[in-house]
Amino acid sequence: MDAARNYEIQAENNSIDIHGINKLKDIAINGESPIHDQLAVYVDKDVNGLDCKALLDNSINLTRGEAFRGIAKVCWKDKDTANTFKEVIANALNNEHPAVKMSAIEALCPFLNYDERWAVDTFISAINVDVRLAGAHSAYQFFNCGFADNKEKFIPVIMKMLTSNHNEVRKIAAIQIIARWLFHGVFSDKIEVVLNGDIEVRKGAAEIVKDLLCSQKYSSAQLVPLFKKLANDEESDVRRIVSSIFRKDTIYEKPFRDELLSEFTFSLAAETEFRDLFYQLQRYDGTLLPFADSVLKLVIRLTNGLTQAKTSEIGYVIPKVVMRLYDEAYALSDSGRIDLCLDIWDLLFENGIGESRQMLDQMQDSLL
Repeated sequence: MDAARNYEIQAENNSIDIHGINKLKDIAINGESPIHDQLAVYVDKDVNGLDCKALLDNSINLTRGEAFRGIAKVCWKDKDTANTFKEVIANALNNEHPAVKMSAIEALCPFLNYDERWAVDTFISAINVDVRLAGAHSAYQFFNCGFADNKEKFIPVIMKMLTSNHNEVRKIAAIQIIARWLFHGVFSDKIEVVLNGDIEVRKGAAEIVKDLLCSQKYSSAQLVPLFKKLANDEESDVRRIVSSIFRKDTIYEKPFRDELLSEFTFSLAAETEFRDLFYQLQRYDGTLLPFADSVLKLVIRLTNGLTQAKTSEIGYVIPKVVMRLYDEAYALSDSGRIDLCLDIWDLLFENGIGESRQMLDQMQDSLL
């Protein structure tokens, strides 16, 4: 494996020569590992039972895996040299060991730049045989680059993934269904299927909805109903994933941010996943008044039926936001919000939350 690693480093540093390139080919074809039914990283399963992560771990620790990573680096840098590896890559994707196939996907990816049709067709053929290859590090690039011109090929593959026995594959299928629905207008009849799927499918949905909502490139109000559904999911893990959008500054600049905040305020997620929102509001550079109505309604909701543990959490993150909203409302002589902040502060004080007594005195002093 040391030789393969050395050639990979040379490829990365643009110092590999023809001898090194030929050695990479030789190791990729004839490398000493893996034997067809053995693993480089031990897990308590046979090769065919491995999930995507275990396959990735094994591919990383293979001599041939190292060689294919070197080949990928060479292929990204030079089209003519890349073409000399086509047969090696195609043969590897027909290898009986799935970890070898997983490694070869990385070397196939550069061909999206040189010969997209061959790259996509080769990828689809491989993934039809073993859907776990959808979990390769660069697999998403085939979906992103190739889907628009190959819908009829990708759609059956994604539907096959959705019914896989492997959790990670079903999760990736959910991600692809929502992404392709949003960007290519397909799978509209599968959105409810995904949102009501098993826990792994719903986690995948939550992850892609979170990523798309937080993206600086994309902004679509079509995601708000999906957010609402997932924020009210019965599983806390799903709610936690989708609620983490409030950690990102970008979410507060979206044109539909008020809709998101309103849906979150009355969601099941808000009862336990409110911290990210209030931490981020404390750090927010702009005025908080556009968020005031939803935020103050959420504070009122959270202060009802308090437990000791929840009182401690609220006291740590909420009072400073209420104080800031009060200050901003006072500066604009917004009497409605001033009164609401004072009423909320009475609730916080009555429940012994945070330093509410001290802050209430500050509020009342400002009115004198």
